[in-house]
Amino acid sequence: MYIDFNKYDYSLIDKSERSTYIERDKAAYREIILEWFNSKVDEIVERKWLIEDIQYLASVSDFIKLLKEA
Repeated sequence: MYIDFNKYDYSLIDKSERSTYIERDKAAYREIILEWFNSKVDEIVERKWLIEDIQYLASVSDFIKLLKEA
């Protein structure tokens, strides 16, 4: 799954309605991420068992690299 989610320019929306749109988009993005993660969770777990020792990840990007390998 390819995820390309650009934030909308919320300044174009009236301030009184802006938070509704932001929360709607956050919920949609959350669902996209959950769908992707749930579809890959078995591969991620299997990959973990192939790696002998992860120990400490120096940065979040290292974790993302492991997810991409899965």
